[in-house]
Amino acid sequence: MESLTQTRNSQIANRLSMGVEWVNEKFSPVFDKAVQQTINNLTIHPASNESVKLPFTDDHPEVRADLEAQMLELVNQERVQRGLSPLKADPEMTEVARAHSKDMFARGYFAHFTPEGKSPFDRMDAAHVQYTTAGENLALAHSLPLHIMG
Repeated sequence: MESLTQTRNSQIANRLSMGVEWVNEKFSPVFDKAVQQTINNLTIHPASNESVKLPFTDDHPEVRADLEAQMLELVNQERVQRGLSPLKADPEMTEVARAHSKDMFARGYFAHFTPEGKSPFDRMDAAHVQYTTAGENLALAHSLPLHIMG
């Protein structure tokens, strides 16, 4: 596991990832429909009971707070473009989200609902998170740009 972490964090892996991102950016307009149907750009629609079986499992996924922050930035860019106010990270919700992500990786599924049928709201309630309104965004993609750490 340590060698996998070293590989993910290596400068060579980051440079290769950036190359893949460049190719993806250049070819996505041409192959957009086909790419959207692959695991590389997978989303589950809100309030959907869709579930996708992942072709892998991972019992010890690494938490990447830096990528979580980048994803929140991307979500907020979209919200602002649509006239909505930006969201702020919430520590309690982050823990609920991370637990669900770990469960999906460990059991090889991708969905708003667990295999037992528990919804995002069931998970928030079980964690005693207080909320007035809430929602869940799921995305599994390699499209977050990776930057070389100095």
